[in-house]
Amino acid sequence: MEINSRRRKKVYEKLEPFTQKLKIPSEIDFSKVKEAVFTTQKSKVNIFSDAKTDIGIWTLDKKPYDMLRVDQKVKLGTTEIWEIKSTAHMAHPFHMHGVRFQVLGRDGKLSFAADKGCKDTVIVVPNEMVCIIVRFTVPGFFVYHCQILEHEDHSMMANFLVE
Repeated sequence: MEINSRRRKKVYEKLEPFTQKLKIPSEIDFSKVKEAVFTTQKSKVNIFSDAKTDIGIWTLDKKPYDMLRVDQKVKLGTTEIWEIKSTAHMAHPFHMHGVRFQVLGRDGKLSFAADKGCKDTVIVVPNEMVCIIVRFTVPGFFVYHCQILEHEDHSMMANFLVE
């Protein structure tokens, strides 16, 4: 215990306080922002509970997870709008691997402050449709799923292929 506290003390003694004053810019330069090219239609993902399926488990699009199946196929470099609809009785954190997305709205209305910025996960509450915009910049085979571990492990997951 004493050795660790001595080491910590030495590190703290060497650190100098941060005194630089940072300024918030009065204007933001958006000239470097690229326009997205929409080359595909909307994709839809439906979140179902066991009450809505014949197989008695949580699913996406009423299909149990199959690691070899391609559920969504997208072209590399494209931007798509995905609609995630939940008919489940509880909220689900919808998560995508290999991409970041932005939330466009919920049930046709503008998003709230927590939805701003780049995301890889969004909460979808019962009987809600969340609209996201996704740019696919990395080729490969990826998954999207509910971020609740028990749901993910019990088939609430699907694959998308970017090529």
